[in-house]
Amino acid sequence: MAEEKDFNQILEEAKEAYKKTLNEGYSDFIKEVADYQLEYKPEHPYKELNKGWELEWKDFIKYDQDLHWHFFINLIIFKLKKMRAWFSRFGMTAESERTQIVAEIDEAIRLWNYAIETDFDEEVMEWSKKHSYRWVEIREYDGNIMHSGKVLYKTSKVREDKESSYNFLENKEADEWCKANGHKAYKDVIYSYCSKWDYEWNHWIWKYKLNKAYKKEQEAFNAFFLYISKHFRGWWD
Repeated sequence: MAEEKDFNQILEEAKEAYKKTLNEGYSDFIKEVADYQLEYKPEHPYKELNKGWELEWKDFIKYDQDLHWHFFINLIIFKLKKMRAWFSRFGMTAESERTQIVAEIDEAIRLWNYAIETDFDEEVMEWSKKHSYRWVEIREYDGNIMHSGKVLYKTSKVREDKESSYNFLENKEADEWCKANGHKAYKDVIYSYCSKWDYEWNHWIWKYKLNKAYKKEQEAFNAFFLYISKHFRGWWD
């Protein structure tokens, strides 16, 4: 019978497989990027070397990552703020035009901050807490990350609403049971975090509300990119 693997072993094997993929494909990746550098190399009228490129970019660009959208967005926001800092100080165009550019960039940044800082589904999630209850099932840990082991103990069901100090991911009842019965979480037992609606129709109401919240979030992102698309061609000196 094949030896059962625990979660940590599976995770380490996945990391090693990922490293192997990187080592085998990185040189080909660099060749492709080199082609893009030639394709998008600045030409007239932007060919003049930025002598301050290291001071302006080094500490930002050295953290470049292609594996997450967050750096892509940070790149845009960093560039917008960098352009704003430039136009607020320098330029050969009239001061009134530069003031207008700065105001437009400020608005673009404001739109992004609103989109990224607003918790659009906060009210929906608070509503769901009032219509559901949660508990922890302590199961035998057999190395299967699907939580299929035998249930040893179930904690009491608790509503997670504003009036409750209940922290779903820090279940004291489960911890105390493990301690009293000689078990250790994620060694010989594993916690399965469970939840259930008080009434099934509230599940569908929640999905409807959540969909509306996500639409508002998307509209906020759309407003940011649409604003840039309408104004960016005027941001030049």
